[in-house]
Amino acid sequence: QTVTAIRDKSFPENLELARNWVADYAYKYKQVLTSRLHANLPARSVGAQVEFEPKNKSDSRFGGLIGINETEFDAIRDGILDKLSVLLPLIATGADEDEIYSKWVKITADDMAAADEYLATAALPVAESATVSEAVSSIDRPVPEPRVTDVFMTVEKGEEQLVSTAVEVIDAHASARYRVWLPSGAVSADQVEKIRARLSKGAVETLSPVSVPGITSGSDAVQALLPALFADHERLVVVPAAAEVTADVIELSDLRFGDELIAAKHDVRKSRSSGFTLMRRIASGFGDDHVGALNFVFASHAGLNEDFIPFDPQIAVFNLESLRRERVAEQVLGLLKDVSVSYVDAMQVTIGGRYTAIDSEWNIRAQWEASDSPKIVNWRRQTRHYGQMALSR
Repeated sequence: QTVTAIRDKSFPENLELARNWVADYAYKYKQVLTSRLHANLPARSVGAQVEFEPKNKSDSRFGGLIGINETEFDAIRDGILDKLSVLLPLIATGADEDEIYSKWVKITADDMAAADEYLATAALPVAESATVSEAVSSIDRPVPEPRVTDVFMTVEKGEEQLVSTAVEVIDAHASARYRVWLPSGAVSADQVEKIRARLSKGAVETLSPVSVPGITSGSDAVQALLPALFADHERLVVVPAAAEVTADVIELSDLRFGDELIAAKHDVRKSRSSGFTLMRRIASGFGDDHVGALNFVFASHAGLNEDFIPFDPQIAVFNLESLRRERVAEQVLGLLKDVSVSYVDAMQVTIGGRYTAIDSEWNIRAQWEASDSPKIVNWRRQTRHYGQMALSR
């Protein structure tokens, strides 16, 4: 970062440059104060007294390198040197790739076994089943009706005035009976009655209020509890109040899930193209709790053999039976309470890639993508809705 011409130098020149820098740490500096990993490691390896103070200790790059003593540091360094002393002669004498990799597997076997044992101890927080039961046991919950599609409409702050239009448009395109369920307090009882009077094919209802100790966001809590609130249902369609609907949402309830937990579209935002990156970004929010951050990375990656593209749960179909069987509500509530993530991020961590992709036309995110024939345009968190200044943030 201090020399910009490294790419233009030859390999021997860069080795000489690196040797000189490390020599400076060994002979010129007795004490080093740095926030950079590439200064901390070489300076400490040649005996300098280093104070490593990164700006964000929970950055996953620093895992296992913060707060360790000299003995622990030497164990890391000596372990690397011991392995290099075996591999470098093989490379220098022209051993083929298979021989080198075979030797690497052999000399790292004990360390890999220890790592597997350590990783197995990492676990994400999970709420007790009693927490879910207590949250919903004393309230009236929806009862499924034959040939009726149930739709849960999420309503964020500033979207209250959109509820009436969203429900009426769903009604206009519906081919069969449906019920739209609103979160408690989203709109007044009088407004619900006015909306209900204008519907011809379905109904609009309000869920009973729910709360979970330790979770401040009522919206996150109710969404996490949907599998328990709709305890006798098989499926549930989820749409936002800021949805511009131009198709029959009942079609969504006929999607085939296979073994997946939900059906949703992948998140089109560039910042959410990798599930692994998202999990590490969540961990970076742990601040000074670098141990907790590293454990979160380990636990959230457990069982994942490959990366996944995060999904957008704002418009989705829930396979409620599978969600209940996998205890997704308990897992999401545990993350909401102990990790302080949003409901959307908690769902990514819990479900990962276990979702079925829906037709992209069912969730066209306004300002992010365009479509000639959208079925739903998702205007959530946009200042303009239907071309009008309807939402304010």
